[in-house]
Amino acid sequence: MAEERIPIPRERLRLWWAAVALTSGPIAFGLVMYLLRGTAGFAVMTSVTNVCYGWRLQDRLLTEPLWSLVKSAPIIVVGPAFAGWALCRRRGLNRTAAWIGWAAPVCLLPVSLLEPALVAADGLSGAECLRTWTEGPFLGWALGDLYYLLPAGLAVAALHGPRRRPRRRPRRRPRRRRALGAAVTGVLLLAGVTADRGVERPISGPAACAHAFPPAPPPTETPAHAVARLPRARRELMFLCSARGRVPALGPGAYAAYGTPGGRRDERPDDQLLAMGRRLCRTLAAAPPGDRAPSPLVSAAAAQLTASDPVRTAAYLCPDTAARRLPDLRRSARQEAEEAARYKARMNAACARPRLAGSPSHRATAAVFVGEGGGYYVSDGPPTAGDPFNAAIDDGLISAAGNAAAVMTGIENGYLCLTVAAYRDGPPLMLRGWDRVVEVGLDSPDGRLRVTTMADGSPPLPVLSLKGPGSYRLRVYVRGREKARASTSDLPVETHLIVVFPGRSTKTTVFRNSER
Repeated sequence: MAEERIPIPRERLRLWWAAVALTSGPIAFGLVMYLLRGTAGFAVMTSVTNVCYGWRLQDRLLTEPLWSLVKSAPIIVVGPAFAGWALCRRRGLNRTAAWIGWAAPVCLLPVSLLEPALVAADGLSGAECLRTWTEGPFLGWALGDLYYLLPAGLAVAALHGPRRRPRRRPRRRPRRRRALGAAVTGVLLLAGVTADRGVERPISGPAACAHAFPPAPPPTETPAHAVARLPRARRELMFLCSARGRVPALGPGAYAAYGTPGGRRDERPDDQLLAMGRRLCRTLAAAPPGDRAPSPLVSAAAAQLTASDPVRTAAYLCPDTAARRLPDLRRSARQEAEEAARYKARMNAACARPRLAGSPSHRATAAVFVGEGGGYYVSDGPPTAGDPFNAAIDDGLISAAGNAAAVMTGIENGYLCLTVAAYRDGPPLMLRGWDRVVEVGLDSPDGRLRVTTMADGSPPLPVLSLKGPGSYRLRVYVRGREKARASTSDLPVETHLIVVFPGRSTKTTVFRNSER
């Protein structure tokens, strides 16, 4: 005997089908945008970057696969709930059908109400937390979740059934109109809220960044103050160009004469980068003043920007806030020069004059800064017989070729004590107190033999070719190179002595080598 099927009222079926149609809207919209634009949208990069609890909870929800799946495809809940409800109703299992059917609104209500509630909670916490949502499309996306109240309401109506009025036959046309109006309203709401996901959003390119360099401030004005008095639109453009590597980050030398640097290009939309930059500014404002140690919140906010120095890049948006962490932004060019002069004087004071043999015509001692890789030159202009630097690295100390000699140091990115002495005749040799002593020959075609470094240019040391153009001998004395490699002090511990006198020989002579 065939199992008897109990008919289901058409009104309830129509309500369920309307709920299914509305929940298929997000998938249909994404498919249409994919066919039209070749992309279904873009992912939102978020991170726990402040103390706004609503935003932090929303950030955690986005990492939950089940939550994201229900939000993007709610039909996976409504469709099975409708099918199970209808199957049980036809077999007379009304209680089971009710349990299955109520799963749809129970799942949709948290999805539709939670993020708007988080926005409201952050709004009650303060304007700063609310601004976290309003910068970018995040607020629209959160309020767009209210769209899911429509299918949830239709499912509830289907479960309760239509209200029957006694002695009056229900009109089908008004009910159809109401269902059609609800469907149209839902589709319009979905399209209006999510339309920005497929819209081309502006990106500041090289042409806009060509004039986005910060103006050089007067000598008495700090970089932070110079940027703070600029219009907001220009500061935002400088931030965007700096975040994309087309303008240097804010700091000493970040002005029009600097030139456009290279580097990676961050092609995320302008509003998304600005939202990340402002979020980093708010995180910096909440950090203790002068605290240079990156807290987890600061690190998370900075990690969203691909700039080499995110804090200096964000300084275009919040110069005063960034200056609390970067002291050089609070110093003017004059103050920087005075501070550099005081530091250089302290380095020079740490350099004692070594004992010299004979009576040199010129002598001088200075603290000389060497950069990455260390080393310096004694040359008469640019090298004419090839750069001797690589040969000096192979030798371990010095190499000469033509008009230039390269001397290697133990220290790099730091100071050493350098003494130069120029003689008219060869001075006596002295080995006591030195780790290594080597002599080489080189030419001085213009009579302008002097010490130069790649990091410090020409230190304040005299010309060493006393007899003008001609051939010279260069004797170098060094000590403390091994100590310099292991030293953690900013004071110089390595000492060099350069002795130059006339001589025709080009032979390299090693007088002493006690280094390991």
